Amino acid sequence: MSDRTGIAAVLINLGFVAERQDDLFTMATRFSESLGLSIDVKERGLIAICLVGLARMANMVGQPVRAVRLLGATVSLHESIGRISDSIDRPDYDQTASALRAQLSEEAFAAAWAAGRAMTLEQAIADALGADAGLTGI
Repeated sequence: MSDRTGIAAVLINLGFVAERQDDLFTMATRFSESLGLSIDVKERGLIAICLVGLARMANMVGQPVRAVRLLGATVSLHESIGRISDSIDRPDYDQTASALRAQLSEEAFAAAWAAGRAMTLEQAIADALGADAGLTGI
């Protein structure tokens, strides 16, 4: 593991710590920073975990459709690297998916899920970090 990969992993952990502390600004910052590093080092497993973290963030700021899209994109990314899930991010993924299913109609969930699954990795990253990601004003 390179130093940059290790830093990306630590930033992910700090993002989840910030979430537990209800510190949305720090949460957004840490996941975004980790995503940038993970992209630089081409670590798709860490990219997937960042997308889950940013999906949780989207849900927390009232963007459940974006959150579902990001979860759908995460599943596609895991499949592309030959890994459906791992023990690090599975509980966070499952908890987020369950919360979102409770918030959205079956049709809205399915449409957002399909849209996320159809995204390229670049599109998913742009969606996660987009100007309307809900990260301003936190």
